[in-house]
Amino acid sequence: MKLMTRHDDHSAVQIGSWTQSYAELQSAVNDKMELLQSLDSKTGKVALDLPDSGTFLEWALAAWGSELCIMILDQRLTEAEKQARLLQYRPDIIICSDAGAGIAPAFQLDVPFQVRPCSYEEEAPISNTAQEVEHNHAALVLFSSGSTGIPKLIKRDSAALLAEWSSYSEEDGSPDEHARVLCLVPVSHTFGLVSAVVHTLRRGGTIVFPEMIKPRAIVDIIAEQSITHMYGVAFHYQLLLTELEQRRHALPCKLPLMLCSGGPLPAQLLQQYQDKLHVGIGQQYGMSEVGYIAVDFRALQPGSVGSIASHLSWMIDEEQQLGIQLPCSPYVTQQENWIPHDKASSSAAQPAEGILLTQDVVEMNDSCWLTITGRANDLVSIGGLKVKITEVEHTLRGHPDIHDCCVVALPHPIYGHILEAFIVWGPEQWQSFEQLTHWLKQHLADYKIPRKFRVVEHIPTSAAGKILKGQLMKEIAYERSG
Repeated sequence: MKLMTRHDDHSAVQIGSWTQSYAELQSAVNDKMELLQSLDSKTGKVALDLPDSGTFLEWALAAWGSELCIMILDQRLTEAEKQARLLQYRPDIIICSDAGAGIAPAFQLDVPFQVRPCSYEEEAPISNTAQEVEHNHAALVLFSSGSTGIPKLIKRDSAALLAEWSSYSEEDGSPDEHARVLCLVPVSHTFGLVSAVVHTLRRGGTIVFPEMIKPRAIVDIIAEQSITHMYGVAFHYQLLLTELEQRRHALPCKLPLMLCSGGPLPAQLLQQYQDKLHVGIGQQYGMSEVGYIAVDFRALQPGSVGSIASHLSWMIDEEQQLGIQLPCSPYVTQQENWIPHDKASSSAAQPAEGILLTQDVVEMNDSCWLTITGRANDLVSIGGLKVKITEVEHTLRGHPDIHDCCVVALPHPIYGHILEAFIVWGPEQWQSFEQLTHWLKQHLADYKIPRKFRVVEHIPTSAAGKILKGQLMKEIAYERSG
């Protein structure tokens, strides 16, 4: 894939006082492409095991420029988890950091790296996963965050990525050749890599990274560098609110277009930005499986994520769940939210068209603007009665001594499901579960009250801000197996 059409001295990437022009970026990418070609990849599959950095970006661009498929290994994974994914994917080249694993506090200029071939035991059979990824000529392979359970292996081809970038450039407010885009989200995740960075580079704009994720440092950039767009998650906008408010007089009259993804944006936070700064926060909605689905750069309708992208075909089922029509499954193994149009004709050689159920419950107004109202799998049956998990979580968060929480549904042989809650106490620790249950009975019916509470230090989230329920479920599974 040819991703950059600009090769001049215009700034492509900037961090602090360091700037990399388009000509310099292209030269660095060309050097890495030559190295990849000298290695003669037999399968066309490369794994990137690098922290968020200019090095990661250059290797991603080089691999795509060489028509190779890249697999991104999340830096939060343990070595055992990485090895399991490598065995399932079977790349023949891995590019990894000499500094070892770990999450960098912010984007780095360069990281030491090594390029080495991958070897596998001869007796280990090639998995169907590896064969299918190779057969379908994927351009990007990644695992889901596991926010709702076991991570899924996802593949996207170059045609899908190019169609997404083309559609993205047509969105009102999308970064263009004059844009200076402040990227607060990791480049090793698709919201950062595909939406913020590669799109901006394809359009000829400049990507700006903060040297540290601290409010003052970020607001300094906004004040001094003519930023036009900012990509972040709810955490970033909550972090910046006070600093932006205190320094509003020193900031440009027109603040950058602020874009948020990774999950619902709290209505309270939206209102605070409107009341204190007189600006909105736009939202982007998407999935790793299909890329962006809708975006509202200009925050024209607070709470909405915009209208569905023009390159996508979609439907809304009778339960108000959004589905996206695709030419073939984005998953390497069968998943229950992929519904082939003709299951009988579905095969690796001739994948059937089908519907990807997003598992998001939506509303659409007369102008075809989309609002996400919940998750389809948040609705469970307990003793034949329907319970919405988000309602229980919302109630728990209303307790004055609970800082955060997450509720999960577990199968039960008699009731169908029971609820368990993970809670983070506030500064004033309140440790009586009996009192908490009594308080909940004043707000919820008995069958909606969690049957067990587990105290945790924090609720784990992905870099995009999604709760990693899969990690929490591991604790339950470990306890039950013990």
